Amino acid sequence: MSADSRNQDPHRLRADFYRLKSALHDRNTDLGSFHVHFAALRSHFETVREMGVLTVGLGELSQVESIYGWQVFDGILQRVAGTLESMRGSLLPDQTLLTMDGVAAGRFVLFLPRDHTGGEVTSSTLEALATSLAAGLEERFGGEDFRTMTPRLRFEIGHALLRDDPFFRFERQVYGAVEAARRMSVAPSQQQHSREQEELRRLVREGAIHVVFQSVVCLETGEVLGFEALSRGPDDGPFVDPQRMFETAHAAGLETELDALCQRRAILGARGLEPGKKLFVNALPTTLLEGTGGVRSAVEWIDRAGLQRTDVVIEISERGPVSQRERSREALDQLRAAGVGIALDDIGTGLTGFEAIQEMHPDYLKLDVSLVHNIHTNLIAQELLRSLNRVARSMGARVVAEGVETEEERDVLRACGTDLAQGFFYSRPEPFVAAPA
Repeated sequence: MSADSRNQDPHRLRADFYRLKSALHDRNTDLGSFHVHFAALRSHFETVREMGVLTVGLGELSQVESIYGWQVFDGILQRVAGTLESMRGSLLPDQTLLTMDGVAAGRFVLFLPRDHTGGEVTSSTLEALATSLAAGLEERFGGEDFRTMTPRLRFEIGHALLRDDPFFRFERQVYGAVEAARRMSVAPSQQQHSREQEELRRLVREGAIHVVFQSVVCLETGEVLGFEALSRGPDDGPFVDPQRMFETAHAAGLETELDALCQRRAILGARGLEPGKKLFVNALPTTLLEGTGGVRSAVEWIDRAGLQRTDVVIEISERGPVSQRERSREALDQLRAAGVGIALDDIGTGLTGFEAIQEMHPDYLKLDVSLVHNIHTNLIAQELLRSLNRVARSMGARVVAEGVETEEERDVLRACGTDLAQGFFYSRPEPFVAAPA
């Protein structure tokens, strides 16, 4: 067969076409890479001198895939693509061209030939539009579907102007404008992270952390078993969100120091706890193992607060590497020897599996809110919960469902054999009120 006949082979041509398409078209979002739109972009310069370029990325998106899997990663990108498409004609101008920054890149590139009025895009209008777009995306993706996600979704919006200079190759000018927008989107994010880390260092240094308490309730009787202590930063700052506070602490190398401070605030803040009521205190395994905290410090704070050691439950999430598990067990054994209870957190997320439950042998298993949310509509989650309750009973532990918000969730949790619950359905976190003397 000659070279010409091979080139005309329909099967070969079809294979070449699909290979090229897969390299330039993202099947997940159904969007093309910006590289295939050079002709369309060039045609706009027959009527305009400049056009706007916006890049939309998600900070730390790669961590989402590593923690939750590629299906969740792809699902988020689909949601973002659909949201951007729905904004065309409202927040975004009608003529906005929506593309990907390369296939499977996880970043979107938007080209704006004209503004909302039909006029040419300027630097000031493009900057204002980028700000509005960032706020709109944060609002759309800040709801309950994403509020428990770690790390939190954070949008990085960059912008630049694209000009058609006849002295330079058009494709290189497009690449240059996209790269300028990319760089601009990262720089403000890095500056913001640096400011937040410095602010958190100040808060830790000054001990400016406060604690609120949420009741843990018996599902069968409604009686309050005790309270979980929840740490917060100042109400008027970003660290009123504890997830954001600890993410920033991790990035700044302050995680152990912050965790020890939160433990101390939680324990000392519960002075006057009614004897027999439980106090659940969150702790990182690394804090119990070393640093400014440690088992001895936790026990000393309990004694200083005048609490019964048997009324305090240290709540941990076994997220550390396997190499730390032996040392974690040693720390937990020391807590048990001192009379302190143990709760294992994040049950149902995949972070804490049956192996950790067996190794740690906790007194309480705390179900993650992601397992509890809408459990009345999720038969698989219900079956998993029944299994967890059987495991808990076999080892003498009790299951606590976190994040209960509806009567339907409560009823299903009780039907599946769960002992305890906490969430907005019962109470919101509030400052501690000591029992009457």
